[in-house]
Amino acid sequence: MSNSRNMPRYIIKEGDSYILLLDHEIKYISSDDKYVVLHLTTGKNIPSAYNLEDLKEKLDKTIFRQLTEKIIVNVHQVQKVSDDTLSLLDGSKIYLGKDCKKQMLDFMIRI
Repeated sequence: MSNSRNMPRYIIKEGDSYILLLDHEIKYISSDDKYVVLHLTTGKNIPSAYNLEDLKEKLDKTIFRQLTEKIIVNVHQVQKVSDDTLSLLDGSKIYLGKDCKKQMLDFMIRI
């Protein structure tokens, strides 16, 4: 997680309110060509007014990794990488292609 003094904060509009999000509260971001949705650790899904490319530019690049044209994942939320699946800390799974496994493993630190 980021240093607390420099922790990225994201503001997203929901109805008439604005919600402040910290990087660790965002599991992943998906796009279906028309809408971008932030999937939160609380289980809530919030649509964004940004397209995926614009949003990618605003995210902390040391924490968020774009894996496909439609998925950006918070690497701190990834628990397991399989051939075509990312398993997240909360037990949810993101199904990707086999090509994404190499990309994700290259981004993460191996010990």
